[in-house]
Amino acid sequence: MENCNNDALAEYLSKKYELDIYDVVQVKNVFRVYARQGDKCLKRVKFGKEDFMFILSCMKHLMKNGFKGILPFIPTKEGKDYIKLENGYGFLTDWM
Repeated sequence: MENCNNDALAEYLSKKYELDIYDVVQVKNVFRVYARQGDKCLKRVKFGKEDFMFILSCMKHLMKNGFKGILPFIPTKEGKDYIKLENGYGFLTDWM
């Protein structure tokens, strides 16, 4: 992972997800995660946990009811849909 633009974030994501990450690049308000398993998108949310969990539950509800405009979350090694970040929370999806 010595080629990562953001080594600390890449290392943290590698610990949380089953990914072989070789680069992380910020693109506007998300991070593009380059991994052997394919490019991923890390979306950071700077809300408190209660608000963030509400947003996640709304997104899951929409997906469960056939809404096609939301990409599925990539689960962590622990099976969670999100991770704790320094200034909030984040979730990972495939890069589109």
